[in-house]
Amino acid sequence: MRRQYMVVVPSQLYAEAPEKACVVLSQLNEKVMLNITLDYETQSKKLLTDVVAEKNAFYCSPFIIPDLPSSLAFITVQVTGPTQHFVQRKPMNILKAENLIFMQTDKPIYKPGQTVRFRIVHVDVNFHPLDETDPKRNRIFQWRNHELQSGLSQLSFPLSMEPSLGSYKIILQQKSGKREEHSFEVKEYVLPKFEVQVKAPKTIGFLDEDFPVTICGLYTYGKPVSGLVTMTVCRKHLRFHSACHSKYAQDICDEFSQQADNKGCFTKVIKAKAYQLKQKGYDMTIQVEAKVKEEGTGLELTGHGLIRITNTLSTLKFTKADSHYRRGLPFFGQVLLVNEKDQPIPKKPISVSVDVIPHPLVFLTNEHGLVDFSIDTTNFTASSITVTVSYKQNSNCYDNTWMDEFHTEAHHTAKHIYSPSKSYVSLEAPVGTLTCGQTQKIRAHYILNGQILKDEKEITFYYLIKAKGSITQSGIHVLSAKQGDMKGVFSLSFQVGPDIAPKGQLLIYSILPNGEVIADTEELQVETCFANKVNLSFSSAQALPASDTQLKVSASPHSLCGLRAVDQSVLLMKPEAELSPKTVYNLLPAKHFYGVGYDSEDGKCVEPKDIIQDGIVYTPKETVYDDDIYSIFRVHTFPKD
Repeated sequence: MRRQYMVVVPSQLYAEAPEKACVVLSQLNEKVMLNITLDYETQSKKLLTDVVAEKNAFYCSPFIIPDLPSSLAFITVQVTGPTQHFVQRKPMNILKAENLIFMQTDKPIYKPGQTVRFRIVHVDVNFHPLDETDPKRNRIFQWRNHELQSGLSQLSFPLSMEPSLGSYKIILQQKSGKREEHSFEVKEYVLPKFEVQVKAPKTIGFLDEDFPVTICGLYTYGKPVSGLVTMTVCRKHLRFHSACHSKYAQDICDEFSQQADNKGCFTKVIKAKAYQLKQKGYDMTIQVEAKVKEEGTGLELTGHGLIRITNTLSTLKFTKADSHYRRGLPFFGQVLLVNEKDQPIPKKPISVSVDVIPHPLVFLTNEHGLVDFSIDTTNFTASSITVTVSYKQNSNCYDNTWMDEFHTEAHHTAKHIYSPSKSYVSLEAPVGTLTCGQTQKIRAHYILNGQILKDEKEITFYYLIKAKGSITQSGIHVLSAKQGDMKGVFSLSFQVGPDIAPKGQLLIYSILPNGEVIADTEELQVETCFANKVNLSFSSAQALPASDTQLKVSASPHSLCGLRAVDQSVLLMKPEAELSPKTVYNLLPAKHFYGVGYDSEDGKCVEPKDIIQDGIVYTPKETVYDDDIYSIFRVHTFPKD
């Protein structure tokens, strides 16, 4: 049995950030020394040194790459023993780790003479606070030599009584020269006394007979407004639709008014026929303008809404589908059927067609509008397959005046993975967004050629999860071997947490006895969660003006909490400026998966070309366009058999 070595590291490494290398050493019959070295320019640094005595070993070890003058470096893997000597060298892309800096002002809008209070937060990609000890690292507006304590700083400055009105920026400059900006506005304003809410469907179908619109007036403290509610509902005519449009081609508008009910609202079910939804020549939106006039004061405020009109009455979309297919293993997919309002359509037949089989398969959507399907690939020989899912056929007719209904189908193409032994492993993709704090199970399907298993008693599968550019979790699954071909399924389990949010990559692989590597990978969508939990609550939901109340803050141990108290009316003026988990996660630098070519010791692959000899042209019998296993590995690998 030949000895096998394999080292897996992310294809893109980050300087001064924790990284991991995962090592597989199997079929050893002696103690060996493992060295992983980083070479750059004329220097060399050992990242990992270990003595391995077990016959079969798998482990992941952390290391940190120093700040390098160049992004080009090489990683060398060396395994040595009394009778063993293996060395391989690979180029690596080394990037400077980007930390997160964001700013928050206490309000989005200020009046002249008010004080602007803001805070600066500096954390790494795992949201751990970073202290700035070098006073030259931050230059913040007129503040110089400023230090951050525990990754956070709070500053303020007064506005003059007669400042220039308009948009202002707080600018932060780091040592690297990178600048961060946060904008706020200075203007004379009057806080809105109440809010006018327009509640209407985002989308309606062109065959709908009616649609509801609700207008509500609510004070900022939640109480309803008493007064007159007026709504104007319009569909605009497209002036450019015809060069000689009739003088009778006007906008379609209606006005409705009524006293607000005890909830401060007025609801109207509007007949759609009056708005000519089926006719072209009009804007494909309905605009709603709402006015609420406060009883007693006559104060009137306005709100707006927009309703989109569509003739696309159904849409199919893949919620999951295998990126590749493996001959002999089922191809899995799931599609969702929704109507024009993006609502699931249950109990409807869906046609699933594959370009390499003559007849489509028909499935029925469940109560959630979903269809799970699998396709038997045993007899497939193509280098790729295209799966098309459809609900209803579209008409080929076209009319200049009237719209016709349209149904959107979905397509997915998957390439075949080449395996010399026709052995494969395939992960069954999870559906939707994974919830933090749970244990997630993912099924792995496999097919193994019995001729290469020989007398093996077990086959080991290794799995890794990569997130935020680094390997975060790892594990193994041992499969008992038996005589002959093996085909089946097993499950992997892992914890879903902030370490793999908001997006992770699960990789599973195995080294077969003949040295062949089989692998698959799946992307994991994870909710935006944080390791530190915080909760904020008042002692009572309501309180009288000038009365005392208590504020309770609870958080994970050793958390640094920042509080802000501001009139909610100010936030209503620019709600998009508010900080949220999503906006914080959007600050994360993009971590792209760069594929790197595999250098085999057997030399480069031969490109199939015609050969001319003695005037006769010889053409290769077959050109294989399959993907190979190294298109699955979006990480550097150092295999040796």
